[in-house]
Amino acid sequence: MARLFGTDGIRGVAGRDLYPELVCRIGQAAARVLLDPASNGEQTVIIGRDSRLSGEMLVSALTASFLLEDYTVWEVGILPTPVLAFLTRKYPVTCGVMVTASHNPVRDNGIKFFRTDGFKLSPEQEAAIEELVREGKLSFEDGRVSFGKVLGRHDLINDYREVIRDHAGIAPLQKKVKVVLDCAFGACAELAPRIFTEWGADLIAIGDRFDGARINVECGATHPERVAEEVVRHGADLGFAFDGDGDRVIAVDHEGRVVDGDLIIALLAERVPRYANQRMVVVTQMSNLGMEAYLAGKGYRVERTGVGDMKVLARMKEIGADLGGEQSGHIILRDITTTGDGTLVALIVASLVVESGRPLRELVSHIPLYPQRLTNLPLADHRGWREDEEFMGRLSALEEEIRGRGGRIFVRPSGTEPKVRILVEAEDPAVVEEFSQRARELFLSWEKKRAQSG
Repeated sequence: MARLFGTDGIRGVAGRDLYPELVCRIGQAAARVLLDPASNGEQTVIIGRDSRLSGEMLVSALTASFLLEDYTVWEVGILPTPVLAFLTRKYPVTCGVMVTASHNPVRDNGIKFFRTDGFKLSPEQEAAIEELVREGKLSFEDGRVSFGKVLGRHDLINDYREVIRDHAGIAPLQKKVKVVLDCAFGACAELAPRIFTEWGADLIAIGDRFDGARINVECGATHPERVAEEVVRHGADLGFAFDGDGDRVIAVDHEGRVVDGDLIIALLAERVPRYANQRMVVVTQMSNLGMEAYLAGKGYRVERTGVGDMKVLARMKEIGADLGGEQSGHIILRDITTTGDGTLVALIVASLVVESGRPLRELVSHIPLYPQRLTNLPLADHRGWREDEEFMGRLSALEEEIRGRGGRIFVRPSGTEPKVRILVEAEDPAVVEEFSQRARELFLSWEKKRAQSG
């Protein structure tokens, strides 16, 4: 059996990689690993999902597995991942489960587990679940006739809506602002427009219904050009695009220019007093060198870590940082939330624009971004290259060469797809183009050699 957990929970093609029998075993294993011995037998799990077509199937399988383990299951329906994490932390439950594949294509789905403190599982907990599933010994063998029960708790989403502005310190809107939201036909489709409307924004929403056949399809955070078009067409002040489960956000200014996660992090670091006073930021290896150099020059401690919000959050905890995130728009405000929250971050950014009286572009125009090229290269074996000493030597030589020309190469196998992600960055765009092509050719030649040898 292939490894279950990747950089952000479990993910794969629904019905092929994630099918009901396997999902039942995963749920049963999680129910046992996360069991709280001090609960006197009162175990409760919250299960939510995004709008994907396969969501109901996987929720049903998970529900059955937790019922088998005598849990009470709170089914909360479609809601964003950060809301599920918030509810898991607020209520005395054993754990939370979110069925989602985040920004991935429609055919994919996945499972994210949350502990009772609202944080995702530790690597040790993930390993324990995988071990139980891999052993194949999960069953209900002791003859008990006690099973759990299901409670529909779709009302709980209102708890989040009622406290979000207070937690973020967002003042009531005193002046008109026109905002476009692209909800990607996903989990934010109802909640985000409602929150912005209650704040007082003149709102234009697109992708604002649950549509599992269209989630992330040429829209949302992975396609910000869609919200950019609408901002320009409607003469809006700014716009935001969420991903399928609402833990990412990408912004655009009034002229439709993209403001990515790196720029949003730098903006929050400078203009939100609690982060400006702390002067610490955690980002990943994918973040822009220009942004890092700018913040470092202002006296900020900028820490880089591996890709994935769990790695970002782990480093934030280690150094006591409250602000961190990824270029992709997954931004963690650790003093408020336990995971990325696109709606919350969008609301804070919009409030900064209103309070400053200046366009979003003007607030970030002084932050330099170096040219980058990210190549997502499909490979049949997207991890094996790391075991090839000859190949690694050639890759190291290429990395050293670009460093001498003011740039860098960062390569990693995708945690969710059979691809290698190759990031090339330098101050000189010509260097970026040259080394992107050379790195791509290096990997393609390795795969050809691998295929011929075996």
